Parts: sequence; C-alpha cells; structure tokens
Amino acid sequence: MERSDLWRLKAELEARAQRELDAKLEEVNAYLVEQARARERLDRVRDANETELRNELDNMKKELVVCTAAFCHSSTNRWPQ
Repeated sequence: MERSDLWRLKAELEARAQRELDAKLEEVNAYLVEQARARERLDRVRDANETELRNELDNMKKELVVCTAAFCHSSTNRWPQ
C-alpha cells in the first residue's frame, strides 16, 4: 500500500467514525429531550394532584369546623352548665 492510500483510508475511517459518533449523539439527544418532556408531564401531574389534595384538605377543615360548632351547640343545649 502506498502512503497516499493509507492517508485516504485514514480519512475515510475518521469520516465514518465521525458520522457514527454524530448519529449516536443525535440518539442520545433525542432520548434526553424525551426524558425532559416526560419529567415535565410528571411535574404537571404532581402539581395538579397536590393542588387537588390541598383543596380537599381545606374543605375537610371547613367541614370539621362546622361539625365541631354543631356538636358544641348541641352539647350546650342538652346539658346545662
């Protein structure tokens, strides 16, 4: 093999390796983008669930206040103090 053939082969191999590397990097990038999107979806679901639970807790607290007041009112009407 002549020197020029070796240089040409080297250049071809480097170009091929660069194309393969570029393709792998594109795959990794696509995977990372999809993971970021999935994370965003999970964050939105988590935030929605947290908001719903906080609203339920607030409603339960209000109901507890009403029930406690009703109980206290009924207790004071039954037994004189």
